[in-house]
Amino acid sequence: MKLCSTIIPTVDRHTLERSVKSALDQELDPELHEILVFNNSKGQLTEADWMSSPLVRIIDTHSNLIHASNLGAEMATGKYINFLHDDDYLLPGALKVLVEIAEATGNYWINGGYHLVDDDGNLISIMQPEIKGNIFALLVAGEVLPLGASLINRKAFLQVGGLDKEIAGPSDIDVESQLALLSDFDSTDQIVATIRRAGGTGTTHDWVSRTKQDHRKLREKALDADGALARMKDSVRGDVLLRGRACRTYLFSAILNILERHIMIATRRLGASISLAKFYFVLPAFWRGLVFRSHWHNVQKREQENFIKAHHPSEKTGF
Repeated sequence: MKLCSTIIPTVDRHTLERSVKSALDQELDPELHEILVFNNSKGQLTEADWMSSPLVRIIDTHSNLIHASNLGAEMATGKYINFLHDDDYLLPGALKVLVEIAEATGNYWINGGYHLVDDDGNLISIMQPEIKGNIFALLVAGEVLPLGASLINRKAFLQVGGLDKEIAGPSDIDVESQLALLSDFDSTDQIVATIRRAGGTGTTHDWVSRTKQDHRKLREKALDADGALARMKDSVRGDVLLRGRACRTYLFSAILNILERHIMIATRRLGASISLAKFYFVLPAFWRGLVFRSHWHNVQKREQENFIKAHHPSEKTGF
């Protein structure tokens, strides 16, 4: 059994070699690490020297990202898995750091900081979320952690059913939400990966085109899960703004269910919102969370984007 498995679905982009070599350049015992490359292109992968590495297995799936990712988790022998898109790459020693935290905490999801770049490799922002503990409310409210900068407990990933093919766009947020029901998350501010901004030309995972219907599916799925309300209450403890955002999530769900005449579901959502609000509804921070839709990653990205444009207009991240 391996300690860690890196899973790379690919459509044979020219950046695949960089992704695979970044996975090979990790400070893990080669006996404990494996790299599974899933070929989703229509033909054979372009020949490259990394194919001769004993750490690498190539599986021809000719399918799609979700199918290849789930198959990778099933075929992997590692205790932990890291999903790496073929246009992203890890920094040296990244997996060693993430594995050490996972082993020390026992948490199912460990995330690190990352460079966010555009199609040309220009640095957009440096994301260091340092999100820890019960982040169920954050995820249901729309936050997202990139898979490439994360390490996941493989058994837990399979336990929640992996990436949901019925929620094609935000399937990553869905699996994060499901795992947040089972375990706290942990993080490091160390930069562990470079992630290309989704939605650019040729991306494998178009965040921009995620449909409202998909987002609603994952939200309803999370809110209907056993223990969801208790987990939500624990998640917002001590954060009035987040409590307001959580109430917004329940109220929005209630309204849509009323419009569709799902009265029992709507009643449960309204009851949950009231139980979350309590006396906090008198505080301005609660109303800011309830009324204004603002995600930490978008705010941080805008701030850093403006800073980088002003001070480092030609800065790029290199491999």
